[in-house]
Amino acid sequence: MAHRSNTGHPHRRAGAHPAAVVTDLDKTLLRSDGTVGARTVAALSAVAELGVRIVFATARPAWSARQVLRSLEGIDAVLLSSNGAVAGGFQDPRPDRVRVMSAVQARSAARLLDPLPWAADRISGRLLGPGWPPVLGSADSRARQVEDLPGDEEVLCLMAYGTPTQAALSGIGGSGLRWTSSDAGLIEVSAPGADKCSAMSWYLARQRRHWDDVIAFGDAPNDLDMLAAAGTGVAVANATPQVLAAATEVTETHDEEGVAQWLERNLL
Repeated sequence: MAHRSNTGHPHRRAGAHPAAVVTDLDKTLLRSDGTVGARTVAALSAVAELGVRIVFATARPAWSARQVLRSLEGIDAVLLSSNGAVAGGFQDPRPDRVRVMSAVQARSAARLLDPLPWAADRISGRLLGPGWPPVLGSADSRARQVEDLPGDEEVLCLMAYGTPTQAALSGIGGSGLRWTSSDAGLIEVSAPGADKCSAMSWYLARQRRHWDDVIAFGDAPNDLDMLAAAGTGVAVANATPQVLAAATEVTETHDEEGVAQWLERNLL
């Protein structure tokens, strides 16, 4: 049994249903083949019927998240996509909150990260810079190959693949942008407030609820702030060492449907 509790972290009040369950997708809710298991569909549906709001928080753009979550379309959920740059209803393509960086800022970040290849997600779709490898789970056959980032639209997320220099990362932070990582070798640059924790805080403020009433699931560095803020932060057993150490609890791996197993043990 992989599940365990770490000491020294706050816990949800015994017997109380949380206000929300927020979960990452890739390597957390989704199995290695990119699908949602039947056990997970059943568990999330049952938790939603208790009146708990389900929130999906992912580095994927909204269109890609909706594709992989088709089996959960019956749930009235919230979707935080592009690492929290876009927030809104899971079923509604119209966003309620958007945080973007200008094309000038994104080009500056790409120059700092040079020679790493880059890609950019915008509201209108994805752009792939020179030499971008096929490493994204949210691969888009409609993505446009470009030589340089055009200045006609703001950017939700700039991605670079490889190992950046510390000077590059410091330069990005010094420019007022933020960076994180959802997978090994992948760097994601966003505008201030375009992160999962800030987007979830926005949603909770609208609902007049608090992080103490949230259960969060994740596996990667871009989940750390969200797991730390939540009353209960749960890592799947396949999470990075940093995430495993920071989590309140650890559940089974994503391929064992660890999110579903935790919900069954604790809420259902």
